[in-house]
Amino acid sequence: AQATLARIHKPLVSAQQPQHLTMLNARKKILKEKGAAPSPLEEEVAKALFDIEVSPSSDIKADLRDIVICNAQDFEVKNRTA
Repeated sequence: AQATLARIHKPLVSAQQPQHLTMLNARKKILKEKGAAPSPLEEEVAKALFDIEVSPSSDIKADLRDIVICNAQDFEVKNRTA
């Protein structure tokens, strides 16, 4: 099994925008040190957070408004029990 871990950093405010600007605004959910480029996984996590934030049916969109990520990593989980 694989899991994704995203570190959460200081707040950012993001406004709802037309669909063609979604990826641009999703990038605002990523805060990298010294202008480092985000990885594809970080962009994917940021887009998922942004999509939930702008969804009209989301119960947690207000909570996500202040969340940004600074790192995301895939890792394998072994011997996991539920």
